[in-house]
Amino acid sequence: MHDGLIADIGRRAPALLCMMDARGDVEYVNERWIELLGADGPALLGRGWMSFVHPEDVDSLVQSFGVALASGEPYRGEFRMRHADGAFRWIAVRAEPERDDRGVVVRWFGAGNDIDAHHRAMDAFERERLVARSFQHAALPAALPDVPACTFSAIYEAGRAEALIGGDWYDAFALADGRIVLSIGDVAGSGLQAAVTMANMRQAIRGVAYVLPDPVLMLEAADLALRSESPDRFVTAFVAVIDPVEDTISFTTAGHPPPLLRTPAGKIVALEASGLPLGLREHAGSASVSRTIEAGSMLVLYTDGLIESTHDIDEGYRRLYGALNDPAVLANGDLATGIRDSVLIEGSRDDVAILCARYAGVALERYRVDVRVAEESARFAAHLVAELERCGYAGDAVVGAEIVLAELVGNLVRHAPGPATFVIDAQRGHVVLHALDDGPGYRFLSRLPTDTFSERGRGLFLISALAEAFHVTLRPFGGSHACVTFSPVRADDAQRTRWSQTSAHPHPAG
Repeated sequence: MHDGLIADIGRRAPALLCMMDARGDVEYVNERWIELLGADGPALLGRGWMSFVHPEDVDSLVQSFGVALASGEPYRGEFRMRHADGAFRWIAVRAEPERDDRGVVVRWFGAGNDIDAHHRAMDAFERERLVARSFQHAALPAALPDVPACTFSAIYEAGRAEALIGGDWYDAFALADGRIVLSIGDVAGSGLQAAVTMANMRQAIRGVAYVLPDPVLMLEAADLALRSESPDRFVTAFVAVIDPVEDTISFTTAGHPPPLLRTPAGKIVALEASGLPLGLREHAGSASVSRTIEAGSMLVLYTDGLIESTHDIDEGYRRLYGALNDPAVLANGDLATGIRDSVLIEGSRDDVAILCARYAGVALERYRVDVRVAEESARFAAHLVAELERCGYAGDAVVGAEIVLAELVGNLVRHAPGPATFVIDAQRGHVVLHALDDGPGYRFLSRLPTDTFSERGRGLFLISALAEAFHVTLRPFGGSHACVTFSPVRADDAQRTRWSQTSAHPHPAG
């Protein structure tokens, strides 16, 4: 009667049902098993069903089921079995013991389900997740810049609620002239398309920075690219340029949470600026803000996942300010990780990007030169030549540098009344010349004047032709900052210069 009831239930049940004796030998399987495996009932009885198990799963199955038999505890497991079409698919099985009045296991009742579709979906998900994560890491900087002025730490973590990938990014890179560009941003939405947009925004900002490191122009270029390529998206972003020669930071924002600057005295300042998110601007741009930055300052850029984890922004900011006043966090060599651990106590359901910079500044000698006094300009020219030669420059490279300086001096005489400040920076394997004035300010456009007979702009154009890079920016507090990067000296270049000089002046025959 008992067995007949089980058989009747087995015929009606949609699940895979079986019954085993106390040793685990199968005494009964329902028709679902027979249909699934394409075998008759007797072939599945006893231990015959084990011959349908995938060879790679047999040992673990025997071991785990043996533990259940020995302990009398329920068994739950997943393994692959050969189906009627010859393919192996995943099965989930649960077996419960039946006990007699003395508590001894006399029988096992098993129920199974075909979960192969679930496993296939999970495998596809993991593959897509791996591709997405690989793309995310490839889209972020492979390394942070190694420069004397700053030390960096950064972290990116995907939120626990994100299925795949997010659109947060951070970036930091040094220009040849010593300035440092920082950016951070957050693309609305998630998924691979958000990550592609993120990579495009980061590269648009980089591309402009190498030509003209102006924060406003960087965001304008990114906004144009976004509205052209992804008009249905919007992005928050923050961009800053640190100038170690002037100890200034210039920045602007596109609706992004303001980074925090901790001064050496312990004061925390929010770097606030105005500007709509990228993609929502149209004709509404943003303005650049500048302020001094002292050696010993700490700068923290972040995305909103850091301050919104508790759904209480005030609490998020309280924790962030607390972290920047915590000696243990400040002493952490990995400042970004220390901030993450201090603020995200419960973890975060959103993506989080943090970029930290400890500003040390640079010690560079400054030369105050009255460019209207020929003797002072000549003395500085001699000093520049000596520094170039010390760094390995010779021949045409030195002559070109002298021409550059002469054109700079001439331009300063015309546009900047009073003395100018020159700085020579040779910290990165090449020489960079900075000329800072207190005049009304002038700009440089990388093209010749339209008037063929005009002299305006020709000197600056000549400088750009002779230099590796040439920028002129308006100083935050008045005047202009001209920056000339001379081409790096390579061993083969120096050898070629020496060879040409020797060829031009051969030794007399002995």
